[in-house]
Amino acid sequence: MKSMKRTVLALVVLFALCLPVFAATNEYEAAVAEIVETFANVLGKGTTVAFVSMESDSEAFSSRFMSDVERGLVNRDAIVLDRSNIDAIVAELEFQTSGLVDDDQAVSIGHMLGAQMIISAKASNQVSAYHVDIQLIDIETTLVRRHLVYDLKQDQNLRNIISGSSSNVGSQKIGIGLRGGMNFGFNKAHEDMVGTGTRPAEESPKTFTPTLSAFYRVMDTLKVQLELSYLENGIDVYGFYDDYSGYTLDIDVRYKTLDIPLLLAWNFIQKPVSVDVFAGAYASIPVSTANISYDIEGHGNLKGSVDVTGVVFGVVGGFDAGFRVGPGNVVVDARFFYDLTPAMAQGELLGEGSQGLMYRRGVIVSAGYMFEI
Repeated sequence: MKSMKRTVLALVVLFALCLPVFAATNEYEAAVAEIVETFANVLGKGTTVAFVSMESDSEAFSSRFMSDVERGLVNRDAIVLDRSNIDAIVAELEFQTSGLVDDDQAVSIGHMLGAQMIISAKASNQVSAYHVDIQLIDIETTLVRRHLVYDLKQDQNLRNIISGSSSNVGSQKIGIGLRGGMNFGFNKAHEDMVGTGTRPAEESPKTFTPTLSAFYRVMDTLKVQLELSYLENGIDVYGFYDDYSGYTLDIDVRYKTLDIPLLLAWNFIQKPVSVDVFAGAYASIPVSTANISYDIEGHGNLKGSVDVTGVVFGVVGGFDAGFRVGPGNVVVDARFFYDLTPAMAQGELLGEGSQGLMYRRGVIVSAGYMFEI
């Protein structure tokens, strides 16, 4: 019984000790409001304070964060030293407000400014959140009066602050983009072409694929994306023995489609690179006839075109990475697509009725530019 009590007591103590380790999770405005409230209660109305140090991987975030905290303290009747005077002292000491300033240097700057307390903060990207560590230090005693830690929610508003965009951009939910890349196919011939026995060698072409995309942001990290891709499709079948004719054939098929994927994309990394994972379905609409060539061993070549009929449906998934350049992102996209239904065709070259051509599957790697409007 005593052993159990000791165990429970140890767990309670361990939990209490670990509480400070877990950072609060807040949106940016809520975190700033709580910081201002906490610091203002300590400062009162007669204490002079200076925000002297802000270490961050985003100068835009540093500037906005310091400005918002200072303005909030002023509105709570705290005495906040002018930013221009602080910057002048920092420049004289060859420090930078957005660079590395340790606590001793920060205290020295506070003394030169005649402050009674100083504010020092650090911010860094932690993949799923933006980590902010801020403290209020007493100049005379060098004691830390308040120490707050937050993991800020990586929503659109925070991303705009980090990138230096205007606050209005956060309400924009629509984006468009254009990409171009290569389709590395490994298609499979339909049984109508090669039968169900031993399959011949099959080879798919590598083709250029342009894509136009548009998205609507449902949530800060979730968006619906509609795309239009122009694909050149094909397959080469080598050494196929046709039981009906008794000849060995090499078959070459080529045709073009407009693929329309509808994707659901989740943005799980925001900084320094924005990364989405996505999945969805697509409809593939033929926009050309299929050119078919039969190279009959010992009997020459037979060529012709047939009509590709119907719509092919499939699934697609992959990821993209965006790098901020100008008003938008340079995007690199990699995806795998898989036809669930085959491409069908009909024409005199195939005889009566419709005949299956192939199932497409492949990897498309592309790059382009996307921006919000």
